[in-house]
Amino acid sequence: MFGRGTRLSSKLGTITIGDDCGFGAGITVHAAVDGEVVIGNKCIIAAHTYIGGGQYNMDRTDVPIVDQGHRHGLRLEIGDNCWIGANVSIVNGVTIGRDAVIAAGAVVTKDIPDFAVVAGVPAKVIRMRTATEPKEQALATG
Repeated sequence: MFGRGTRLSSKLGTITIGDDCGFGAGITVHAAVDGEVVIGNKCIIAAHTYIGGGQYNMDRTDVPIVDQGHRHGLRLEIGDNCWIGANVSIVNGVTIGRDAVIAAGAVVTKDIPDFAVVAGVPAKVIRMRTATEPKEQALATG
């Protein structure tokens, strides 16, 4: 399911979306030149999230950045059963492990391990998910 204003775009790249995913409103998924974006099964992606995009070469100071071209062939992968919060940015070339949770407003610039909960700019692991919820937490949340 795609929310209003969600946009998939590709500049000679590919986008693959798994089964049973939910996309909020205003999401952009972009595969850059020769790049690939892979979103696993059962992912939830909240509103106004940006996934992918191109990366300009920018090392030379004698040439305008826009004239230096893009990095090609980057892969961005989001594993199965991930929850991506609202207003998250995920840059090209990273892998988000399965069952990860990305807090609202985070900027993901590096790989995220399986079962990690991350937050911040740049995103950092704040805890790991477990197979069972602690009893006190389950009682507090109902």
